[in-house]
This record gives sequence, C-alpha cells and structure tokens, in this order.
Amino acid sequence: MNGITFVAPEIPWDYIRIGKDNQAFWNAENKTVAELDLSSYNLHFGKSNDSFHAKVSRDEEGVTFDFVSLGDFNKNGGNLEAILLYIDKGEPAGGWGVDYQYKIVSDGNVYGNDGSDASSAGRGAAWWSANENTKLGSVTISRENGVTRLTYKVLYTTIGVAADEVFGFTAIEGWLTGDNNSDEYLNGMTYTHESGCHVVGDAANTAGYVRIKADGTLAVADSNAAVTE
Repeated sequence: MNGITFVAPEIPWDYIRIGKDNQAFWNAENKTVAELDLSSYNLHFGKSNDSFHAKVSRDEEGVTFDFVSLGDFNKNGGNLEAILLYIDKGEPAGGWGVDYQYKIVSDGNVYGNDGSDASSAGRGAAWWSANENTKLGSVTISRENGVTRLTYKVLYTTIGVAADEVFGFTAIEGWLTGDNNSDEYLNGMTYTHESGCHVVGDAANTAGYVRIKADGTLAVADSNAAVTE
C-alpha cells in the first residue's frame, strides 16, 4: 500500500479500517469525508487515493485556494508530487488556453511561469522545468492525522488580470519527473455545482476551466467572454 511494500505504522493512510458492520474500508483516518466537513469544497481532483478537494475565495489582491487531501502528498519521498494550477485570462488575441501556470510542490516550493521559460516552443506556459529561475517562494503544508492541508494565494499582479476581471482556472495533480518537467499527470479537476458535476482539467480546451467572477462566485462557460455578472 501507499506505493511501498510494507505498512508504515506512523502513516495513518497505510491502515485498513474495520467498521462496526465488520466491513473493511480504506481512509487516511477513521473520520469520513463528511465528518471532515468538506461541504464547502466544490472542486475535486488528484489521485483516487489522495482525494484532493479545494475551494476558492477572492479579494482585492487575488484569489486564495484552500486545498485539503486525505493523503500524504508525497510524505514518503520518491518523485515529488505537485498541484498544477492553470490560469486562462481569456484574451482572444493571444489565444485561449494556458496563460500562466503554478506548480505547488510537495516539498513546499512554489514555481510559476507565464510561458517565457517554456521548455517547448508553442506550448505556452504548460510545459517547463521548475527551477530557481521560476521559483516564486514557498507554502506551508500541514500533514496531521493523515490529512494534508495547504493554502496558496494567486495575485492579480502575477497573472496579469484586474481585480474585477473574469478569468478561468483548472488544476490537476501530477508527479515531477527527474527534470521537474511535471509531464506525468493524474486525475484532472471536477467542479460540483447546483446543476451537477462539470469535468474540467484539460488546459488546452477553452471550455476546460472553471470561471471565477469578480464577486468570487464560480461558473462554467465556453470562454471568459461568455460569463456574465
């Protein structure tokens, strides 16, 4: 389990739980997702056994992403994992798709790129190596009782949008390869809303983003221009 050949007693994820109905279940801690009160987390992504959830809030400086996972987010070592956060500013002249990408890495480092350090021509900010030239800083990752939590704020000045503009985002979880190129992707993001579940996560697709409006509410649209206040 957990990618290793033995059970690590200090890692709660490595245990199989036995319920009062004598049924086995697998979870990072004895609490269920509902007991952790994730009702406000309407964004879901990541590996099936890491079960990442997220929610966003918006103020005059930027958008804050709160992430929580019932997984260790690479506590055991090996290839670093990363939350890959894609931003689409919705500028038709520049093309729809990836205008900025963040790599929030499981060692706490955060990297960002607007395409100026792309490792492959024509791919915008989607493909590049995380290095000191693209490092933005670090983030605190809390791992307690089998639950991983982290918060990161996307600043308007960094991604180049105004405080009242609509823009799109999507996220996936991936592994960083040896050159930090993040080309091994896992599950993309889904957005749960009143009308159901919208599958996003394809950063090359103009409809593959959740749109965040100026008041902080989320919407699904084919383009930022199609989102109305």
